[in-house]
Amino acid sequence: MKFNYITILFTLLLVSTKVFGLGYHCSKHVVIKHGDRCKDMTNGFSEDKDYYITSVDLYRFNPTLNCSNLKRGQKVCVEVNPDYYDKDNNYESLIIEKKYKSCENLASKLKTTLTILKNVNPDVKFICSNFKKMSGEIINYRKDGKYTTIFKNSKRVNIK
Repeated sequence: MKFNYITILFTLLLVSTKVFGLGYHCSKHVVIKHGDRCKDMTNGFSEDKDYYITSVDLYRFNPTLNCSNLKRGQKVCVEVNPDYYDKDNNYESLIIEKKYKSCENLASKLKTTLTILKNVNPDVKFICSNFKKMSGEIINYRKDGKYTTIFKNSKRVNIK
């Protein structure tokens, strides 16, 4: 009887606990239409806009974003839920060493792409043509290689 009571209590605790995915939890997003560009989303503050986002945050909240290849119907996060902001982004830090032969080799070893590394590390200047100059730079990355933005409960807003 005592075992059943403990089992039921444990089950209730598990069911009542919210499980959140890792990544930025988006609170507002836009859906790309034909002709939309990233600079349209980051054109500064405007009274008729439902959001404000800098280009740095646009890339950080959307690590897989490629502004040169926006797709119709693609969701782009323009505001994150402050309750989750960085606590669900378990980034690791890495000091770039000479053992990495190139930017592409570094990205491959970290289970990601160069575009994502650049988006996640906007303050780092990636000098891929002379990779040795990057030795000693500190970058952030995800050990699991997952850079997904979470759009659950996100409100759709318009690019204005």
